[in-house]
Amino acid sequence: MQQLHPDRQGEIIAILNAIECHVEEGLGNPDVLHHLADALVAIVAIVDVDARAVTVITRKLDKLRGCVGQPRR
Repeated sequence: MQQLHPDRQGEIIAILNAIECHVEEGLGNPDVLHHLADALVAIVAIVDVDARAVTVITRKLDKLRGCVGQPRR
């Protein structure tokens, strides 16, 4: 497990929280999710997160993009 500097960890958590809130509302805008996802990928690249973790993050973000703007079931 990679240890992150607390400030970087806080930035990642803030972006994840923003994504979560945006998606949970069920009325999310795909453009907003795209920008948040780009920000998350940029942050993990800056802190040099393991490439496998970046792949997992990217795949999960792609799945979320498919959910935004669709009615919740």
